[in-house]
Amino acid sequence: MDKTMVDSARNLMKELLPEIADFMDDIDELEQFFDRYNYEHSTHFDVQCGSARMCLVCDTFVIKWDYDLTNVDDIGGCWDECAAYQTIKDSPFAYLFAEAVMFKIGWNDFEVMPRIQNVGYKPNALATWLTCDEFRFVTDVTSDLHSYNWGIVNNKPCIIDYALTADVRDRAGTDW
Repeated sequence: MDKTMVDSARNLMKELLPEIADFMDDIDELEQFFDRYNYEHSTHFDVQCGSARMCLVCDTFVIKWDYDLTNVDDIGGCWDECAAYQTIKDSPFAYLFAEAVMFKIGWNDFEVMPRIQNVGYKPNALATWLTCDEFRFVTDVTSDLHSYNWGIVNNKPCIIDYALTADVRDRAGTDW
């Protein structure tokens, strides 16, 4: 990943953290804050909430942080996703996953990845976009493959949420 992207994400969170630290686990408060922030600073940040992590969507990158530790144990969090990327980054199928890099500010752990376009509803299932070998590899890494967890880059899927790995499933003791 471009070092400037990680530096930009870190600098942005250093600026924002003093203002949002008390409600980083509250999607309603975050949305209200960023509505005001966007208006006052002419920015276009968006906040999204998953079962375990929050995401700050910026123009070129996304910053994630864990907010529900029980769900992180069950379905994975930032550390799980970054660890998974480290194991797949040298594979022939790494292009199917958005690169994930951790950074820390004080006691807070954050993850940054490039912003991937076309995330959300798609008329075709993920499997229709992949070869058999690609699909086998992707499903060996993660099983949480609904349409809001992948987008399209260069006419190929790019997985943006792959924290639910075999290690997480083993840790949670759940049969997914």
